[in-house]
Amino acid sequence: MRLAARVFPPLVLAAAIFALYRGVVNYPFQFDDLAGIVDNQAILDLWNLSEIWWHNPSRFIMFLSFALNYHLGGLNTYSYHILSIAFHAAATLVYYYFLRLLFRANDRLEGKNVDPLLTGACVLTAALIFAIHPLNTQAVTYIWQRGTSIATLFYIASLAAYLKSASDELGGLSPARWKGWLIFSVLLAFLSMISKQFSVTIPVAVALMEFIVISGSLKEMRKRLARVLVFAPMLLLVPLLTMLLGKGEVADLGERAANLLPAHQYLMTEFNVIVFVYLKLLFYPVNQNLDYDFPPALSMADCAVAFMVLAALFAAGVLLRRRNRIASFGIIFAFLAASVESSFFVLEDLVFEHRMYLPMTALLAALVSLERQALGKIGSPRGAFVIATLISIAISIPLYAIAAKRNLVWRDSLSLWEDVVAKSPNKIRGLNNLASILIWKKQEDRALELLYRGRKIDPGYYLTYYNLGRIHEARKDFPLAVQNYLESIKLNPQSYETAYRLGSLFLNLTDYDRAIKYYIMAVNSKPRDNVARMDLGVALGASGRYDQAIKVFEGLVRMDPANGQAHYNLAMAYRYKGDSNKAEKHLKNAENLGYR
Repeated sequence: MRLAARVFPPLVLAAAIFALYRGVVNYPFQFDDLAGIVDNQAILDLWNLSEIWWHNPSRFIMFLSFALNYHLGGLNTYSYHILSIAFHAAATLVYYYFLRLLFRANDRLEGKNVDPLLTGACVLTAALIFAIHPLNTQAVTYIWQRGTSIATLFYIASLAAYLKSASDELGGLSPARWKGWLIFSVLLAFLSMISKQFSVTIPVAVALMEFIVISGSLKEMRKRLARVLVFAPMLLLVPLLTMLLGKGEVADLGERAANLLPAHQYLMTEFNVIVFVYLKLLFYPVNQNLDYDFPPALSMADCAVAFMVLAALFAAGVLLRRRNRIASFGIIFAFLAASVESSFFVLEDLVFEHRMYLPMTALLAALVSLERQALGKIGSPRGAFVIATLISIAISIPLYAIAAKRNLVWRDSLSLWEDVVAKSPNKIRGLNNLASILIWKKQEDRALELLYRGRKIDPGYYLTYYNLGRIHEARKDFPLAVQNYLESIKLNPQSYETAYRLGSLFLNLTDYDRAIKYYIMAVNSKPRDNVARMDLGVALGASGRYDQAIKVFEGLVRMDPANGQAHYNLAMAYRYKGDSNKAEKHLKNAENLGYR
């Protein structure tokens, strides 16, 4: 019986996750997967740890995992999905064991002897809901958001290791043992912090857990303050990695500064987001959306109701400390877990469902602790266990069905963005992304309808004109294509795609001077991209500027010696210039590399 109690819950959790996510393993890359994985040069070499680290130190583990996937199977999404599911399964199992340790610490502090079957049923309920909740599909099925599950895995594992350390110390075990667990907790915290930035709150979470669930009072906590302060220096780690060493996200936010709300307005808006999106979806997960069109709050009047709800919830967390310590910890921890992405650190997207992944662990802990307290008042321990089990089943079945249905939306780009446009009909990004997919599928009339609607909503969105240019170019209406591309590049001079399209269009029209101009813009926008650089050399050669073309092709050969096309084009440039010896040399190189 004891062995079954240990083995059965992990098997149930693993089986539920496998059953729910087995169908997504061949789903394609979506949305930010394209820029973050498909076009990411930093993940091409698993053993080049320096390149992966300096790409983004505050998300090193996430990008390392992508490099592992690329090493195993290139851009075949199968291994990417398998690893994402594995991280979610690991996070779920760690969460289950963390809850067991948390309830054990609480019962030791309060001197309680709660029926272990009831506790086990409540803990399994929380972990099972976390495993299959529809809100978490975005953190699992959407490959790019894997960083959330990785960081949460290490975050919760760090708290669990701390609990184990405290338990061993209070149990009078050897200092070597409990200090070992404490060091392990710090290491796990570090791994979480180089997975995603919200992990900066771990030191505060440790202190909160120590105060409420382990020590129980400030007086007792002072006796154990040294073990808490071990984590204090780590508060500086994420800011340093993000601001001083991270190249990607800070630069991206700077480029998108015009799209960011003022900090106070973002905070007020997030009050509404937490209450009317995240908490609502936690209890009633319908109408999920990848790209919400959520209105910003302009004043406190716009978020008064949400603020009062959150204030009441926080007050409940404080007041419950004497009556239900785990519920108190869970509620306050939920605020802490959401604080980085939903407070003063302004992000461009107001709503993303994966941001509820870590806060959900906290709220579920609070809810099942209240459930255990209520069912514990039933006279029959067996009866309480049966009721807890029935509650778990009654909640899990509909959640599983909703999550399975939500996963189907991610099966291809068309279904995903049709779902977004249906739920956010006035969101310019969704309209353009759907239009882009329809253009690729040759459904240009339908794409035009979406783009014209988008142009009315936001006449200053550069991608609308870019996509209009693509349609007119495909229809051989070159003057109108050029007009739209030029409007797009005017609105966003850094757009590689628009500059490259203009260069290619002018090259086909034999307007070499303008082709060269826009190819240079494309190269400057994406210096490591060889495609625009190659076409720039072609345009220079076509215009008779052989010396400049040779310089471009020689640069390509230095950057990529195995590029047969670069050797071939260099040979042609030398031939047209009249240098037959060098032409023959590079022509032979091209042939040796399989390019004829």
